[in-house]
Amino acid sequence: MGVILILADKLRSMWADFDVEALQLIRHAHELHNSKEETNPQLSPLGSQQVRDERKILSATGVLQRIQLVVTSPMLRTLQTSVGVFVGSEKHGDHCNNHPRIIATELCRVRMIAGEKASAGARLFTLKLIFHWQIESEDDISWEAEESETDEAIAARGVEFIKWLLEREEKEIAVVSHGGFLQQTLLAIGHKCHPLVDGDNLTP
Repeated sequence: MGVILILADKLRSMWADFDVEALQLIRHAHELHNSKEETNPQLSPLGSQQVRDERKILSATGVLQRIQLVVTSPMLRTLQTSVGVFVGSEKHGDHCNNHPRIIATELCRVRMIAGEKASAGARLFTLKLIFHWQIESEDDISWEAEESETDEAIAARGVEFIKWLLEREEKEIAVVSHGGFLQQTLLAIGHKCHPLVDGDNLTP
């Protein structure tokens, strides 16, 4: 996992009129790959521990209390990371009813790979964890079956996503997504205004 803070004022050279003050970008925790055919894995035991550790860190630093909205990719590993960090778990005694709203959106999903499609069944299961679902279909209609998504396409989607975030009324927003998506998004923004992050610090 990794957290990157973007102070929204640094984005005013690209977009001037918005109320958002800060974006917390979080890469999902470690996932469990049981086979090469698995396209929508859940978190591994290590990932679950990373989530608990990150929740403690964000709580101790006051970030957890300031976040007004969590926006997550609809993949299982990002959903589990979002809920684990920002809602907590009754099992581990850190569940919180007064948690920020969570939105799942396709805009910050994982890179689309030709021939791969996420399991709709797994995503339907996670509907129980999410409180607002901005997805048109459970059938991955945005997936291009014959062509993998390029870095340029991911970057363009990332810029669109940032613009969408800045149109919201919340002051501090957390984003839980994938290393590859965050990397290309940050590189695209950095190229247009200033270097926000070294893309090599984030793995897919």
